[in-house]
Amino acid sequence: MCPLLFPAGVLIMDKSFEFDYNSWAAKQMLDKERELSLFRKAEMFFDIIPSDVTFRNALEIGCAEGIVINRLRELLQINKCYGLDLSTEFIELGRSLNPEIEFIQATDLRIPFPDNSVDLVILSDIIEHIEDLDFFLKEVKRVGKAVLLKVPVDKYLWRKLISEPLGRSYSIGLNHPDGHLHEFSKKSCEKMFKELHFSVLNSKVVYLPVDHGKKNPLIRLRWFLDEKLKQIMPNFAHRIFGGLLLVFLSTGGNGMLKGRG
Repeated sequence: MCPLLFPAGVLIMDKSFEFDYNSWAAKQMLDKERELSLFRKAEMFFDIIPSDVTFRNALEIGCAEGIVINRLRELLQINKCYGLDLSTEFIELGRSLNPEIEFIQATDLRIPFPDNSVDLVILSDIIEHIEDLDFFLKEVKRVGKAVLLKVPVDKYLWRKLISEPLGRSYSIGLNHPDGHLHEFSKKSCEKMFKELHFSVLNSKVVYLPVDHGKKNPLIRLRWFLDEKLKQIMPNFAHRIFGGLLLVFLSTGGNGMLKGRG
């Protein structure tokens, strides 16, 4: 059974856990650097899409106020864009700030679009929050032809061997402060896509800027090793220190349009 996403903004994962998404959303809106980071995210997505692919319409699930999908609309020259989100606060703000996007209030994990009707589905930092991920991704596959996905690489050696045992990282699960219910490595994502018959057209691991300001010697060592390993072995570093996985997928639907660029 898939979890219900109630319009009031409370995500019910099971009888023992509620994640107040509206309260989380309100805190996000106070972050002065958030808009710039979301612009960068949209541009990272743009960079992994082949230049000969175009889209007539797009849907972002978990769109917040629509910053990412609106920027992709501009970059990719998409005619019609939709944003689906749980938070009433985000939806209301999005309708004010980004009137070019048609916002839809989410009520459950079923996607309110006909089969094979969306050229591009955008999943940006969303799948780690979904309990019934198999159901959700099958819904994505049902409605979409192509998928842009971003997910944190939370399954890495430093976290498991050092950060979590020392209590410096939150364990993934029902009590995670950002509502992360799943952790992924690049390999586990690729396995999941294969099992659900998605085709990976392009993928890339990107890394967060190194924080040199920490005073704790262990944390300073972590960031020093992190920075050096990413310079020397950029295709391997995510296994040790994590990163952000960006993926462009085909669902096997009625083909993507060619012609951009």
